[in-house]
Amino acid sequence: MIGIDNSALGSFVIELEGALADEALRVMSGIFTDLTAPPPVGTPVDTGVARNGWQLDLSQPLAPEVYNDVVYINALNNGHSQQAPAGFIEAAIDKNVR
Repeated sequence: MIGIDNSALGSFVIELEGALADEALRVMSGIFTDLTAPPPVGTPVDTGVARNGWQLDLSQPLAPEVYNDVVYINALNNGHSQQAPAGFIEAAIDKNVR
């Protein structure tokens, strides 16, 4: 019988999880920062409700989430405002994922 010592594997997994969580936070924080920036980079502003609607949820360290519950955020992203180009959300994601 051959035995394999995997005692170091546990600490490697913990270290890897920490690195993944750090990278996920870096990416999502960048997306959040870009979306809350002034136009034309970020969310168009009329009353400020849409721009202030962005939230960064850090409750799951390996899967942070950026979201916006404002009902017309999709219309803004589809080009409803002349302040920011259509697809500004996707542009913020692409910029920070690369």
